[in-house]
Amino acid sequence: MDDLKTGASTEVELAALLETDPREWSIHKLQELVQTLNKMAERNDSADDLKSYLSLLCRIPIREQEAAELIIALVQCEMLMEKFAAGSSTSVELDEAFIKIYKVARVIGRMNYCRNHNLKFFNRIFLCAHIIAGMDFCPEMRTLTRSERYLAEALRPFDCQKPPELDHLEMFKQGSHLVLTSQPYCRTEDLEPELTAWAGRYGLAHRIDPLESWHLPGRTIVYEVTRKGETR
Repeated sequence: MDDLKTGASTEVELAALLETDPREWSIHKLQELVQTLNKMAERNDSADDLKSYLSLLCRIPIREQEAAELIIALVQCEMLMEKFAAGSSTSVELDEAFIKIYKVARVIGRMNYCRNHNLKFFNRIFLCAHIIAGMDFCPEMRTLTRSERYLAEALRPFDCQKPPELDHLEMFKQGSHLVLTSQPYCRTEDLEPELTAWAGRYGLAHRIDPLESWHLPGRTIVYEVTRKGETR
C-alpha cells in the first residue's frame, strides 16, 4: 500500500486493509493515523479514555511486528466514529471499538516498558516483601499452623505486608530478580512517603514514574519495587 488512507469509511476499504501485509505500513504512517484519530476523539465527549491511550501511542516507539493488530483496531474505530457522527452507529459499537484500542495499546505500552528497563514478563505475582527481596519463603507465614498456612497460600500466595496503593499489578524479572509494578490512580507526592517507608522497612529499592504507566496513562502513575541495586 503506497499511502495511508486516514479517511477510511467503508467495509470494502477495511477488507482490503486486512489483506495487506502489515510490513508495507510504515511506522510514520501509523503515527499519522493515531494523530488523525486523536483529533476525532477530541470532538467526542465520551472518548476521554481513548485520548489517554492515543496519547501513549503518540509518544512511544512502536515496532513493526506490534503494528498489525493496532492498525486494524485504529481503522475500525475511525470508521465507527464517522458512522456515529452521522447517526448510523450506536454508542455500544463505538465503545467496543475503543476497548479494542485500549487492549492493544496496553500490550504495546507494557512491551515498551520492558524494553526500556530490560525486563521480562513473569506470570506470577508476589506481594511479599521477603520474596521480592530474594528469599524463598515469607518468614511471617511460618507463624501459622500447617492448615492455616495452606489456606493462606491457597487464598493469597503472596501474604506478608503489602506495598501501598496496589492497582493494575504486573510482575517482571530482571535476570533472577523480581520486579513488582503497580499503576495506582494517585499523585507521586502522595505516594512517595508511604512507599519509601514500606520499601525501607524491608530493604527494597523503589522507583516512581508519572509518565511511563500503560494503564490509562495520564491518570495513573507506575511504581516498581525490587531488590536494592536493581531499580533503574
